[in-house]
Amino acid sequence: MTKTISDYSKEKKQTKNRKHGLLKTILIVFILSHILFSLTYFIKESNTLRFYDEFDYFKISSNLAEHGMFAKYTNSPTAMRPPGYPLFLSLIFRFSKSILLIKIIQLILYYFSAFFIFKLAFKISQNKTISFIAGFLFLIYPPILFTTNTVYPQLLYLFLFLGLILIIFNKNLNWINLLIISIINGFLILINPIHLLFFPFMIYLILLKKERLFLRIKKAVFFALISFLVFFPWMNRNYKLYHNFALTSTGGINLLLGNNPNTTPNAGINVDISPFIDSEKIQNFNEMEKDNYYKKIALEFIKEKPGYYLGLYFKKFLNYFNYRNQLATVSESSVFRVTINAVSWFFILFFVIISVFNKDINIRENLLLFLIFLQSCLFYSIFFTRIRFRIPFIPFLVIIVAQNLNYYFCKLFKKYRRKECP
Repeated sequence: MTKTISDYSKEKKQTKNRKHGLLKTILIVFILSHILFSLTYFIKESNTLRFYDEFDYFKISSNLAEHGMFAKYTNSPTAMRPPGYPLFLSLIFRFSKSILLIKIIQLILYYFSAFFIFKLAFKISQNKTISFIAGFLFLIYPPILFTTNTVYPQLLYLFLFLGLILIIFNKNLNWINLLIISIINGFLILINPIHLLFFPFMIYLILLKKERLFLRIKKAVFFALISFLVFFPWMNRNYKLYHNFALTSTGGINLLLGNNPNTTPNAGINVDISPFIDSEKIQNFNEMEKDNYYKKIALEFIKEKPGYYLGLYFKKFLNYFNYRNQLATVSESSVFRVTINAVSWFFILFFVIISVFNKDINIRENLLLFLIFLQSCLFYSIFFTRIRFRIPFIPFLVIIVAQNLNYYFCKLFKKYRRKECP
């Protein structure tokens, strides 16, 4: 009996369903194994704080939970850290001060982030195989798991930023979703003030929607206004304390650390800036006044030798793509971790680069994804660059890589399967 077109169609659909069913089974087994490994890894290091910044976040969050004061030391308010992450930690501290609990909650956000990547990859490619590959690549990328095991704000930022982009990539951005992403956007600024520099891009994404121009403008204004209302109370608090609307009191010193005669592209905070500071002059300054002083020195250096600092900016830009950092906490540097970082990072870079020559994948959406990563590179290079700074933006490259891997796997096995590649 000859098969009809309908029979072939049913067979094709059944084969496709079996393939996706197998992928789901493999993914579930992988995720369960991954969770077991991650919990073992976290429990092994349990209540360990390893980096200077982690101690700051822990102390500030403890004071916020116990005394309702944003302070590193009791009765001494500060703006040395943005408030978003300490606020998140203080909510956890109301139940327990266990560092392991923080890391487990971050691990949960990590898996939700993998799900967001799956959804975003499908939204862009309309291909479940690509979505599975993207989620898989995210989960096996070691630096993100390493970061999840630290008391750093990058994982929370990654989770919220992915959620924001996932919603904003919807074809129809209704007012409820717009309100949600506006609040998220404002809170992201409270987690990391450098997110302010993404504001124009967020507005641009809203204006790209296929709606009436006046409606798009209204939505962009609404987005900006609600975002501002979220972070303005913190700015107002700082003005009352320091007569300064700055979001943190460390922007100036970070600018100086990244722009002075002693700095190098990979130095980070490992720079001696003491020769440029008049300690006696600033001994009675409050923290905002000191930060303005540091900012002034950095800007003077840049004005004196603009060519030199433009070159330094370019070197810091290139260093953003480095596979290792010069660490202040030397004990946290290891050959194993550096090797893992290098292999995983160069794998991603390789497939991102060759995507430029692949005309068969979605150029428009991939360009937007790459622009997100590129902007992070441009913004952090103003100050200094670290591997953990790029962690929240790696997922957007992962989606590009997933599309390329799916395409080349399909090409590779095409001679065995008579099937067109997406």
